[in-house]
Amino acid sequence: MKIINIINQNPYRQLGIFANASTKERVAATSKLKAFLKVGRSMESPFDAVLSAIERTVDSVVAAEQQLTLPTEQMRHAQFWFVKATPIDEVAFNNLFAGNIVEAQNIWSKKLSVSALQNLIVCGMISNDYAQVMTYAQMLYGEHADEFRRLILGDDEAITTENLAYDFLDILSQEVAASKIMPYLTIADWKAHFAEPLIEKLGNSVDEAKSELKRNSQNGIKIGNRLLKDAKPLLKELKSAVGDDVRYQMIADKVGNAVQQCAINCYNDATDKQISRDALDLANKAKLVVVSKIAKDRCQENIAVLKKVVDNLPPKEVAREDEKLTAIFETVGLPDEIRIQSATKIIDDVKPHLQSIKSKLGSNNSYYLEQSTLFLSIALKAIYNEMEKTLKDKDKVLADLLLAGIIFKSYKLILEMDEFDMTDEFRERYKKVRSMIESFLTKLREKQKGFNPPPRPNPSPNDGSNELTFDIDSPAGCVIAIIVIIVIILGIIVH
Repeated sequence: MKIINIINQNPYRQLGIFANASTKERVAATSKLKAFLKVGRSMESPFDAVLSAIERTVDSVVAAEQQLTLPTEQMRHAQFWFVKATPIDEVAFNNLFAGNIVEAQNIWSKKLSVSALQNLIVCGMISNDYAQVMTYAQMLYGEHADEFRRLILGDDEAITTENLAYDFLDILSQEVAASKIMPYLTIADWKAHFAEPLIEKLGNSVDEAKSELKRNSQNGIKIGNRLLKDAKPLLKELKSAVGDDVRYQMIADKVGNAVQQCAINCYNDATDKQISRDALDLANKAKLVVVSKIAKDRCQENIAVLKKVVDNLPPKEVAREDEKLTAIFETVGLPDEIRIQSATKIIDDVKPHLQSIKSKLGSNNSYYLEQSTLFLSIALKAIYNEMEKTLKDKDKVLADLLLAGIIFKSYKLILEMDEFDMTDEFRERYKKVRSMIESFLTKLREKQKGFNPPPRPNPSPNDGSNELTFDIDSPAGCVIAIIVIIVIILGIIVH
C-alpha cells in the first residue's frame, strides 16, 4: 500500500518521536540518532512496525531536525503524524506497534479525545480510508482546533487556528485526488475552500491552451483534446464540491469555450479538408462541457456549420484520391470550352484514381458513382461543344467533313467511357447517345466503302415505330442526326 509522502517522509517519523514531543525530547532523540549513525549502528523506531523501516543517515536526521525548527513547520508536519497525550493512547500504541492497527483504532474510537481524533486521522491515511480521515478531521478542526494547537505548541500563540483546517486540506490535496476526499466533506466552507485550487488549476489549463493555440492553430485538435483530458477530472471534483453553482458554471463554460475555439481555429486554418471531421468531434465534446444556454447555443451553431461541411466530404479512406480528382477537375476550365482531345486526357487521368476508390468503397458506393459520372458528363459536354461549333460553320462542305471527324473522335472517347461505372439515371441517357453515335459511325463507314444504301422511308404514323431514320447522303439528314445527338447529350448534361 502506498503511503502519502507527507506521512512517509515526515520529519517526526525520521526522528522516531511523537508530534507533541517536547523540545527536550526532540533534541535528545536527535542526538541519540546521530551518535548511533556516526559509529555505523542503525536505530529502529517503533513506528517502523507500522510503516516499514526507512533508511536513516546523519544527513537525513539533520534535515529532519531543521524542518522542525519553526513553530509553523512543527504544526504543519504534526497535522500528519501521531500524538500521545492520554493513558488510552498508551494502550492503543501498544497494539499499533505490535502491528494491530485495527485494534488500536477500536481503542481510540471509544473515546474521541483530541489525540484520539488525530491518531485516527493518521491511521486512516495509512489505510487509505479517506472516509475515516475526513470524518475525524472535520471533528478535530471544527470543534477542537485550539486544543490541538496547544497539544503541539503549548502556549505559543504565534500560530492561530483560523486557517489550520485549510492548511490541512491544501497539503492533503497536493497528494490525494479530490475525488477521494470530496464525497466525505460536509462542512460548506471546506467544500468552498477545496474548490478554489481546482478553479485555479482549470483557469491555468485554459490559459495555457489559449497561448499554445495562438502559436499554432493548426495543432488545435490536439490542444483541445489535451485540455479536455486535463479538465475533466478537475471539473468532476469541482462539481462534487460545489454542485452546479455559479462558480462551476463559469469555469465549465470557460473550459468548453476554449475547447470549441481550438476546433474552430484548427478548421479555419487547416489545409486538409478532412480535419473538419476531427473539428466536429471536438466541438461536440465542448458542448458536453459548457453549462449556460448561451454557451450551448454557440456550440450548436458551430456544430451545425461543421456538420454541413463533413456531410459533403468524401469518405475518409479515399481522401487522397479525392484530392487528385479535385486537382484534375480544376484544370477543366470553362464548360463551353472543353473539347474532345482534352476530355480524353481527363478521362485517362482520372481512371486510376476512380479505380482506387472503387477498390476501397465498392462499385455501388454513391460517392464513387457520383465522381465517375461527373467526369463522364464532362466528356459528353466536350462532344456536344465540338458538334455545336461545327454546325455553326458557314462552309457546309467543310462542316460535313469536320462532323465526320468529330463522330470518329467521339466514338473513340465513348469506348473509353464504356469502362467507367455511372449512376443508373445517367446510364439510361448515356446509352441513347452511344447508340446514336455508333449508328451514325456505321453509316459513315458504309459511305466510305462506296456503299450508298437507299433512303429508308419515314415510318407510317400507324405502324407504331418510334425509330428515327435519316439519309446519310443527304446534308439535311446529316445535320438532323447531329442535332438529335446534341439534344440528347444536352439532356444528359442538364440533368
